[in-house]
Amino acid sequence: MDILKGLLQCGAFIIVPTGIILIGLWVILRYIGSKNRYAIFLYALLIGIAFFAASFIGMLSDPRSTQTPITEIIKTSAIIAIIATIAILCFTMVFKGLIKIFRKLFTRLK
Repeated sequence: MDILKGLLQCGAFIIVPTGIILIGLWVILRYIGSKNRYAIFLYALLIGIAFFAASFIGMLSDPRSTQTPITEIIKTSAIIAIIATIAILCFTMVFKGLIKIFRKLFTRLK
């Protein structure tokens, strides 16, 4: 019985965030488009929501968190999601700048 419980928990931990990302990407690409200037913010928010779901399910399935109130689990998951969203936005801007620099560098070398 413990093996079945473990498989169900791992399945939920993998399927729910993956489903959130796939459905969100489909909605963004279908209705907003990847060339929209707000698309990067929506992508970051989508990944933040997936991080929230993954951390929430992970903490709920952990037997050590049975004594933890649900509000504390939600707060912790929200903090993780906010940090992930901000980190994605920051690193995306940094990598966009690096790509521009390398493109200029390699076009001068040709």
